[in-house]
Amino acid sequence: MQYNDDYIPFEIGSAARKREEYKEILEKPKTKGKIKQISKKEVKTKSKASIIFAIACVFGMTILLTYRYNVISEKNLKVQQLKEDLTDVESLLMTTKIEVESNTDYVEIENYAKQQLGMQKPSVNQIVYVDSSSKNNLIESNQQESWISRIFSSIKTKLESLF
Repeated sequence: MQYNDDYIPFEIGSAARKREEYKEILEKPKTKGKIKQISKKEVKTKSKASIIFAIACVFGMTILLTYRYNVISEKNLKVQQLKEDLTDVESLLMTTKIEVESNTDYVEIENYAKQQLGMQKPSVNQIVYVDSSSKNNLIESNQQESWISRIFSSIKTKLESLF
């Protein structure tokens, strides 16, 4: 005789015997076909395990985000320092250009070129104008690289740009 979880058997006889039979029925592992029913204890342990796993995942993601934020902050700090260095170098360049211009005597250079080196000013037919705007200022990569090394180099550049 099988009983559902909701059904309490009623038979003629002692109430103690009915309760014992009902407890035995509840304690037996219930199976429907090949599916095993899970007890309440197993459900509690599985739910605890899933909660612990979810907490561990959230903690790991938090650590990962914190690390990524620190890396980004370090890169921004480095960029700011490099910008400051760039402005310092540009100001030094401008001061040296000004010093060179102020210390250069073009008349003396022209006299030296004419007298010591025998140079002359060019005539009109000796001057050739070159259009520098038509040249491409591209750097061509070595075409003899294998496709594997190109893939590795592109992956490396992507990873370097991330970190």
